[in-house]
Amino acid sequence: MKKESHESKIDAFAQILSDSEHVVFLGGAGVSTESGIPDFRSKDGLYHKKNKRFSKYKPEYLLSHECLKKEPEVFFSYYRSCLDVRDKEPNAAHKCLAWMEQSGRLEGIITQNIDGLHQKAGSHANESDMLSFIHFFTYSGCNIFNVFCVDICSVLYICYQFTAYQ
Repeated sequence: MKKESHESKIDAFAQILSDSEHVVFLGGAGVSTESGIPDFRSKDGLYHKKNKRFSKYKPEYLLSHECLKKEPEVFFSYYRSCLDVRDKEPNAAHKCLAWMEQSGRLEGIITQNIDGLHQKAGSHANESDMLSFIHFFTYSGCNIFNVFCVDICSVLYICYQFTAYQ
């Protein structure tokens, strides 16, 4: 069996996209790693990084709805120290998806990313039929810095209203 080259695989994928009537992108943290944002589970991901300030907590807890409700100062301090992505820029994948969307070749993006890079690249930030976030919160402005709890409480949490956790 002949092994396909990388280029021929890309050409075949491009042909599939070209022939398709409906295209939707389903992605996650891996899309943003090229922009310098760590994923969660890889060997260099957030779940494997050691941070003395948060050593008494499991990463899953720090990123949870439970932590947000019980210890919002800890929750937002962790996000500020480990997930502040405001200085990050969209990479080629974000830009390509935005271009595909704007040219009518992409009907939607489904992601659990909350870094805002799809929007920075030009994807439809506020049109729920185009950009959908699968997460525990509804994001005002589609990022972690303004978070509405969708649980019974419906509290608005604003990241920078909390003092740093020591």
